[in-house]
Amino acid sequence: MSLNPTCVLGLVLCLGHVIPTQEGVLPRPSIWAEPGSEIPRGQPVTIVCQGPAGAETLHLEKEGSALLGSVSDPVHKTQARFPIPVASKDTARRYRCLYNKDSTWSDRLKELQLVGSTVESPSPPLLEPGISAEVERLEPRAGVEVYWGEVPQKVKRMSV
Repeated sequence: MSLNPTCVLGLVLCLGHVIPTQEGVLPRPSIWAEPGSEIPRGQPVTIVCQGPAGAETLHLEKEGSALLGSVSDPVHKTQARFPIPVASKDTARRYRCLYNKDSTWSDRLKELQLVGSTVESPSPPLLEPGISAEVERLEPRAGVEVYWGEVPQKVKRMSV
């Protein structure tokens, strides 16, 4: 028994309405933090959202806020960067990304948890690289003068 092309077409059309498809469901976006998800207070962090090629808009949502940022026409249509110049107590929250592609929004199930570190950010070095410090006693008094580096234009000094 051979199948008639009209019967096959009818079968395909009928099954097309019955079998659920995943068309219209977009893959979840990726989200991560640079340099990492644990940030010392006062340090910068950048949250990166990435969707598939052709994403038209990427949104970043912050726990407790509806929308933290939005980028239309992201870099190469896949990635958006949301810099936070100075991490604070309020920065330690959950963040979610979602994107728009072909008039459909992705889900926002994947989360990034930023955690504030109890370690304070390191102090910047007192000396510039390549410059040495000397400690000398210049005169007989109760103090030591510290010269920082040998800078011809000006000498930074501090009494200790």
